[in-house]
Amino acid sequence: MGQDKALLPFPNPWPMAMTVAAALAPHVTRVLLVRRSPGPERWWHPSGLEVEVVYDAPSSVSHPLTGVLTAWEHAPEELLVCPCDVPFVDVSALVAATGAGVAVSAGRVHPLVARLPLSLRGLVERLVAEGEPARRLAEVAEGVELDPATLRNVNAPQDVRS
Repeated sequence: MGQDKALLPFPNPWPMAMTVAAALAPHVTRVLLVRRSPGPERWWHPSGLEVEVVYDAPSSVSHPLTGVLTAWEHAPEELLVCPCDVPFVDVSALVAATGAGVAVSAGRVHPLVARLPLSLRGLVERLVAEGEPARRLAEVAEGVELDPATLRNVNAPQDVRS
């Protein structure tokens, strides 16, 4: 993308990460934005929602689930997670599911859109340590069907224009 996707103004004039935070906020008691690189310490949505920023510890391990572990360090409870590049997300079905759930759409697992109870922390730690794919979460969490349009990633400049 060539720039920090979290800060990208999309689909509204506020940063994309805030669009995702606003979608999660009605379903959680606290919203955290996990970042790898420095940026604003506090993020605000025009609705007044404040989002706390926490940072991944420097590590030689690069894994999609390291942000989940960082979130658990700051909020040791059940997590509702979503990457910042999924601005159309609707997590209502995940919230309605009982226990652990991962988003599924047209047979494809989206393990970073998930409801993860703290009981899965050991599994997530193992997946990160062993370099296992994040989709392995689907082996222990219920697959929750979500509308594919709500799981659309913004990964390239042409995604911003569409």
